[in-house]
Amino acid sequence: MTKVAEIINEEEQTDRVWDKTAVQYVLKNEKYIGDMLMQKTYSVDCISKKTKKNNGKLPKYLISNNHTPIVSREVFKLVQAETAK
Repeated sequence: MTKVAEIINEEEQTDRVWDKTAVQYVLKNEKYIGDMLMQKTYSVDCISKKTKKNNGKLPKYLISNNHTPIVSREVFKLVQAETAK
């Protein structure tokens, strides 16, 4: 059994009910390991306040260890490897 499956099994033994998409969101988002990725989106027009997803048009900045992590880096890396398969 993989580490990710063990964590999910531990959560299933508690009274909490976790939606599958909520767990996936937490395990894929860099904010939960204490990092912060800036400029994921950018403002197209300041008057209309329209935003767009940044697909390489502007540089993105990663700030490591910005805040206290909820998910360990080890688990995060395991999840990233598992989803890449």
